[in-house]
Amino acid sequence: MAREFIDGWESGDSDLWDTRSNDLTISSAGLDMDGDYCLSLTNSVSYVEKNVTDDDEKYFAFLWRPQSPSSHQPIILFYSGSAYLSALFRNSTTNNLDIYRGTTVIASGTKNIVNDVTYLVEVRFKIADAGGRFVVKVDDVTDIDFTGDTQESTYTQFNRVRLGYYASTYFAAAYYDNFRMDNAGWIGTSRIQAKIPSGAGNSTNWTPSAGANWQCIDERPASDVDYNKINSNNITDTYLTGNLTGSINSIKCVQGQSRTRTEGTPTPTNLKLVTRRSGTDYLSGDKAISATYKSLFNIWETDPSTSVAWTESGVNAAESGIRSAA
Repeated sequence: MAREFIDGWESGDSDLWDTRSNDLTISSAGLDMDGDYCLSLTNSVSYVEKNVTDDDEKYFAFLWRPQSPSSHQPIILFYSGSAYLSALFRNSTTNNLDIYRGTTVIASGTKNIVNDVTYLVEVRFKIADAGGRFVVKVDDVTDIDFTGDTQESTYTQFNRVRLGYYASTYFAAAYYDNFRMDNAGWIGTSRIQAKIPSGAGNSTNWTPSAGANWQCIDERPASDVDYNKINSNNITDTYLTGNLTGSINSIKCVQGQSRTRTEGTPTPTNLKLVTRRSGTDYLSGDKAISATYKSLFNIWETDPSTSVAWTESGVNAAESGIRSAA
């Protein structure tokens, strides 16, 4: 499989997403979600969007907890640039799921969706004129399996995914958690667990605003009053993090994440995410830094020190970090 993006909102924020409107990252307590935080799209005109690699097919999985809808309820929508292509909706009259090509319903499910219940929703979306696929699973059971024309207008690929609001009065009215995107196959049931800095790692070369380096980045949500900074290239900071908790079956990927911005006219204009394994720092490619805070990320699907799947002990032993770059 090839994980392309994951977000469990465990940072206490949703700034991994490229566009946001009226979204809230809130405590998951009492909502039957996973971890400490989840995404609330319960206000009017609330949504988040992620720009993705141009593709004709991807797989998605997420936890979804609907509230009482005021109209048909958009769940996940697909775009090419600003052009809306297809979507999964909850029908407010039947309480079943509908899939759309443009504004046309092309298939409906039979699962009765109940308010204030958390569902695992999985989606396979493939654009094609005749051999397209739009498959929806709810709690591991296929509810919609459509083969046919999924191509809206002349668009053969999509490059933007939205959770939430569509248009006019079509509001999300739902909570989301554990969003995962893959370009190779079904994702299934899995969790996203946060590992928060808990001590100094091998490299402590950035300048903390106060105290120890790791103590400047251990808050959830992030604090803007304490931070680590550098104005030189190729400088590394790494941090110890806590161990994974609970029963771990297998590990699909590890994602490094850093909320970063530039100030003034700095020497470094890029950031590399770092995972340190078995005495070696493994670096991501360059991630461009903006003048406003933005979470940058990199996914390691396999342990770079072994080139095979991560083990629980390997994840627990890894240090996470950052490296400044020109």
